[in-house]
Amino acid sequence: MSSLHKKKLTRAKVVVLGNEGCGKTAFTVRLLTKRFIGEYSQNEAEMTYRQAMDFAGECINLELRDIKSELLKKDESIQLESAIKWADGFVLIYAVDDRESFNAVSDFRKFIDITKRTVNTPAIIVGNKTDSVNREVTKEEGERISENLKCPFYELSVAESYEDVKTSFDGILLEMRSEYFKHLAAVEKFSRAIHMKPFKSTRSRSKTM
Repeated sequence: MSSLHKKKLTRAKVVVLGNEGCGKTAFTVRLLTKRFIGEYSQNEAEMTYRQAMDFAGECINLELRDIKSELLKKDESIQLESAIKWADGFVLIYAVDDRESFNAVSDFRKFIDITKRTVNTPAIIVGNKTDSVNREVTKEEGERISENLKCPFYELSVAESYEDVKTSFDGILLEMRSEYFKHLAAVEKFSRAIHMKPFKSTRSRSKTM
């Protein structure tokens, strides 16, 4: 049996990104505590949370960073770059009643790809505040951007449902687990290749007398 079947995703490092006011901190706190809090201080540039979480019947040691979006607009975004390099997965949040936050999702995805120097880093897109009566972004637009950016898409209201928040977060863990097993398979294939020595004949050629 392949050693891959014995491996499990035991740790997840995730960064939550989104414009101010889109609900990313509310999403994070809702996920970790099941409680909804509507207002948060904007003084902190970054918050890091650590918690054990159940995922598909297994325990995941989760590290979750909530990053202040203004860092993306600064010339010196060293803190944001450091967090992106640190993370293995991303939750990109926008508010359906704020088109500017929706437009920022593509900028965040591009910044991730540039910083990680790769494409298709595990990420999900979350459209928050579906309970708002002032919707500016349709569900179809969310589905289109998720297709373009190759990220699973969820629409929800952090204020109304913990279950939807947990389901969406399970989505990023699924993406990360898939990427983890792809990495393990590549390592295993490379390991087998370097241990396979080419056959060389030891028989000497006869010399013509």
